[in-house]
Amino acid sequence: SIIRAQQPTSQIAVYANATNELTLAVEAQEPAGGLGVTALGIPGAPPAHLTFGGQGPLDAFSASLLLETDGITRLAGTLTTSRAGGGGTAFDADLAGNLAPLFLPGYAEFLGEALHLQLAGQRQSDGALQITFSGTDAPLQYDLALRRIDAEGEALFAHADLTYLPD
Repeated sequence: SIIRAQQPTSQIAVYANATNELTLAVEAQEPAGGLGVTALGIPGAPPAHLTFGGQGPLDAFSASLLLETDGITRLAGTLTTSRAGGGGTAFDADLAGNLAPLFLPGYAEFLGEALHLQLAGQRQSDGALQITFSGTDAPLQYDLALRRIDAEGEALFAHADLTYLPD
């Protein structure tokens, strides 16, 4: 864990094994020209604010994510886990925003101004993993799926569609 004493930051992660309950709260904030935005090469090195947190048992956990720069929401959404059949765990993420201002102009134009990402997956009790990832981002649409990764890490089926729709 890294804590910068000069900037307001907080982090709480508590897991109760007896109840399978997770409490997670992360908040980071930095001024314009801060270390993070400068190191990431974000144009203009704006002030940034990130929060991520949630609470609940691991088989019914929900967390929210918020990323802001210059006081404007750039990315927001939810991440959830739930119980899946056969003793596994399902997970979902639904994130949306406009990340274009965080990239150099050439990349920003390609990515567009409206991002929507959706991820769904399931980890089975034997360790096998299934993931579906899709999204739209103005001129870019994509659908990626790893239908199953076995317990040894071998992808048994993969699929990808990527479409670029210029103006």
